[in-house]
Amino acid sequence: MKILYWSGSININNLGATKSIDTSLTQCLTDLGHDVTWVARGRYPDASCNYFDIGNSKLLDYYTRILNRIKRKFLIGNYKEEAFNEYLEYDLRMANLIKSGLISVDHDTVFIGRNAMSLCSMREIQKRGGKTIIHSQFVHPEVQDELVSNSFKNLGIPGRAVLKKRSLRQIKELKLADAIWCISSLVTKSYLKYSYTKDKLFYCPLGVDNYYYSSLSDNSSEIFTIIFVGNVNPEKGAHILMEALLKSDLKKCRLIFNGVVASYFKLIFDKYYEQLVAKGYIIEVSPGPPLENYRKSNLFILPSVHDSFGLVVLEAMAVGLPVIVSSNVGAKDCIKDKKNGYIFNSGSVVELKNYIEKLYHNSAILKEMSKKSLELSAEYQWNEISKKLLLESEKLLTKKHHK
Repeated sequence: MKILYWSGSININNLGATKSIDTSLTQCLTDLGHDVTWVARGRYPDASCNYFDIGNSKLLDYYTRILNRIKRKFLIGNYKEEAFNEYLEYDLRMANLIKSGLISVDHDTVFIGRNAMSLCSMREIQKRGGKTIIHSQFVHPEVQDELVSNSFKNLGIPGRAVLKKRSLRQIKELKLADAIWCISSLVTKSYLKYSYTKDKLFYCPLGVDNYYYSSLSDNSSEIFTIIFVGNVNPEKGAHILMEALLKSDLKKCRLIFNGVVASYFKLIFDKYYEQLVAKGYIIEVSPGPPLENYRKSNLFILPSVHDSFGLVVLEAMAVGLPVIVSSNVGAKDCIKDKKNGYIFNSGSVVELKNYIEKLYHNSAILKEMSKKSLELSAEYQWNEISKKLLLESEKLLTKKHHK
């Protein structure tokens, strides 16, 4: 198969899901013998396939970051607008690579691109007879906006969670695509709610390098340690976790936030922080690679209000951590409820508190769940997930072609 893989506007060298997913997936697709061309933002000399870097120089990226910071300071810019403008800019760059012939596209080409970042590229692909697959890293935008905006409203944070123009662009892409790759049952249900038929959707979860992460597992912390990995904001449910801990009976506990606190959430975060410290908690805000933080933790929690998947759940399982996630985390598909962790109803502080207390007070259950997490994570090796992705997408695209 001739695969054109498009990473979108996120720099492939930044920490996060784009790097974790795309480096592993393109490697596995190439290892399976497919002709893979990978286009991304940022230098990546270790690519195993034909690789195109369409990013700026480091100097220009630095200048742009400074300019955006100045705009935000004077209230003439914000993160959402900046991100959306980059979606447009890099999509046009990708489309121009195809237009100019630098990337060859024909009837045998299958394009995989991220939602909100692929509209122009998809049009160029389809003009040349190629097939297009949208990688749905988001649930349907209207569902996402509803879930997160309610949380914003309850916390007194103004504005929509999803820019209206981003939402409209996503919907155009979803309609145009030949197939939609749903990374979780949560994503699938959100599209079915908006009348997308099953003959356009296929399900394939994300994967993890189990051997790499399991080699780090020891979980030998002297103090009971909970880890949260990701952006520290309302969408990830950071406030729900902190509220649950405030209400809990835990006496000695460390809480690690492995991520950056969002500027619009900082006042709320600081208020919870002070209350938790006063109660005796040790709170660490530790952005950067999470590997060492996983190692010194006993329990992983992702209480998101919305998370289409949550790759960090699989990483935590591969390290051997019991996991607690909300019902709005897509990676709940990979969890055996009450076997290697718990799934609580999204937003339920009391339910989350009860599960945390249960594991805090019962080291035997914690140990059993740790073993089960390691066992389950082995089912999501990237090489097997890559095969499933190709099998499910090819099945759907072939069926559509014969109609």
